[in-house]
Amino acid sequence: MAKARANSGPAGAAGHAAIAARLRDRIVDGQFAPGARITEREVSALFGCSASAVREVFHLLEKEGAITLSARRGARVVDAQAAPPGDVQTTWDILRVLLAREVERKTNWPPADALSDDASRATRLKALEARLHDLGEAIGNRRLTAILARVAMHLAIVDPARFTQVEAGMNR
Repeated sequence: MAKARANSGPAGAAGHAAIAARLRDRIVDGQFAPGARITEREVSALFGCSASAVREVFHLLEKEGAITLSARRGARVVDAQAAPPGDVQTTWDILRVLLAREVERKTNWPPADALSDDASRATRLKALEARLHDLGEAIGNRRLTAILARVAMHLAIVDPARFTQVEAGMNR
């Protein structure tokens, strides 16, 4: 695996993960629109890393579901065709019911702390993912909460208004 350049942070997998997290934040915050093409050259210039590091970053983001990769078309931000908002919302609603049942059975879960109104969508998504992770630990079902976190990320990218509704629902 090629090392990232010095100004991109730690070399290797940790550096790639850090760059992927920063690029994901930009995607979630709308700096790259749903369906937008993201080039290796663009990411390399943004984060000062090598093309091989960018390819690894793309693979990490594809695993998370933030982008899609295809031969000859490169990387694209997930869009409404890849993650139809109505379908994603329905999936969220069904899984949320399962989560609520698990929480009722296994724990007394306190309401979430409120974030400031000016928090970025990426910051709000991270808070929701952390809450879901903690819920997964508390109820012993990390897989369910990991799926919910991925669904929430898709909504944050493709349909921010629905993401806000999902976020509000989780804070009840």
